[in-house]
Amino acid sequence: MNQNTHTYNAVLRVPPAILIALTIWLLSSLPAVPLPGTPGADKIAHFLAYAALGASCALALSCTALETRRLALFLFGALLSALYGAVDEYHQYFVPGRDSSLLDWLADVSGSLTGSALMAFAFLRERSLKKA
Repeated sequence: MNQNTHTYNAVLRVPPAILIALTIWLLSSLPAVPLPGTPGADKIAHFLAYAALGASCALALSCTALETRRLALFLFGALLSALYGAVDEYHQYFVPGRDSSLLDWLADVSGSLTGSALMAFAFLRERSLKKA
């Protein structure tokens, strides 16, 4: 991959992770909003938000040296997203009307692993289709 293509890919692949991370931070800075009466709705929201972040972190990392190492791409994407979740849970401790919860962070980690795995699988699938 030449330098221009690499730079172009980075310009397209990095902003989604930044935007999703900023959105999560901004939403978690607001006082808690009650979710519909569905039990565990907050855990589902955490899972989905961090699945998106995990996938976008794996996408962003795919324009680095990890580009051809799918397992590393998955692990680092999930780790980056899960660490962000831990920092965000700590941040929520200081937001009025919010609390810091281990169960919320576990939902964040589960979403991070799922999103990152789906993105790594998509790259693996894309590569196998290109070879065919």
